[in-house]
Amino acid sequence: MRKIPSPLLGPKGVRTLLVLRGFTGFFTLSGMYFSLQYLSFSDATALTFISPILTGFSGAVFLKETLSLKETFAGLCNFFGVILIARPSFLFGSPKGNQSEVVTPGQRMLSVSAALIGILGATGVYTLLRAIGKRAHTLHSLSFFSSQCVLISTICMIAFEIPPVIPTRILWLVMLLLVGIFGLIAQTLLTTLMGLQRETASRGTLGVYTSIVFAVVFEFLVFHTRPSALSIAGTAIIMSSAIYASVLPILLLAIVHARDPSANEDCHQAGQRSPPLTPATIRNPDDYLYGDLSSTTNVLRQ
Repeated sequence: MRKIPSPLLGPKGVRTLLVLRGFTGFFTLSGMYFSLQYLSFSDATALTFISPILTGFSGAVFLKETLSLKETFAGLCNFFGVILIARPSFLFGSPKGNQSEVVTPGQRMLSVSAALIGILGATGVYTLLRAIGKRAHTLHSLSFFSSQCVLISTICMIAFEIPPVIPTRILWLVMLLLVGIFGLIAQTLLTTLMGLQRETASRGTLGVYTSIVFAVVFEFLVFHTRPSALSIAGTAIIMSSAIYASVLPILLLAIVHARDPSANEDCHQAGQRSPPLTPATIRNPDDYLYGDLSSTTNVLRQ
């Protein structure tokens, strides 16, 4: 703690951002947890994939970061994927079968609405973490997040007269303990190793996309639940949009550089606005890809 400046209040200049980070983080978790009441684990996880796309819009508006056309197109595709997962009754009709054994359209829309609130909160978290950058230590972010969650949760429980629940079984206590441990690890990786202190807000959230694999596998193994065809289709659209918007440009540049390392240098010497392809520029490939694509296309055709 001696090496961390202002461990309690945080560094000057980012204290307001740290408070907002904790406030938005509370709505991120509460929205996600509430959505799990009537949504499957895989559906709720798939909806979280919207937040990186929204983070790109937020980063462009508030942080003046570059937002490409492909990210905008991916956002529109994500909206269509959400519709397939939410399945509103005015488009898909009422569910068939015994009503006591299925989730009603109203309950499903309520869960989707809660998930969307959580997604907006996650967008705020990612944007704020990017805005804070290296001006605050990772522990500053975690401490403000945890303290704000405790404060807001306490106020909400008092306001809505929600009684506290004490675990009466060891298994429940262990599960709550694991939630805290894994949450701490996830938040630490999100802030530091995942790159939100070093990378643009839109690309720093790439790791979120891998969670759908774990969600589907664990949901099948633990809850023995199989997603519906529409949920699979919606998840596939959201995943494809995410890959198209964030992963594909980096892979494309890597292929170009591997097949013809001199192509980017020739492209740069010809007077194009894109910089030479280096490990630094490959992290931000839009300037290279959206210049003159002739050199890139010629290399890929070889």
